[in-house]
Amino acid sequence: MFNIFQYLQMKGIDGEQQKDYFKELDEANDRINEFLLQNPNSKVKDIKIKFLDDSAEKVMLDIHIEKQ
Repeated sequence: MFNIFQYLQMKGIDGEQQKDYFKELDEANDRINEFLLQNPNSKVKDIKIKFLDDSAEKVMLDIHIEKQ
């Protein structure tokens, strides 16, 4: 199973930042895992995270999945 929290931590997004967006990240993690289960020859290639405003109240995830 893919774990978005560990992945983002490896990319330098610490747990404190992740905590602020737990609900959004958890939902994205569920969707990624659902997709990977339905497409077993796929893998997550990259996830880019972007904060949409100066107060960092919104987050956008750009998820790249590669089919092998």
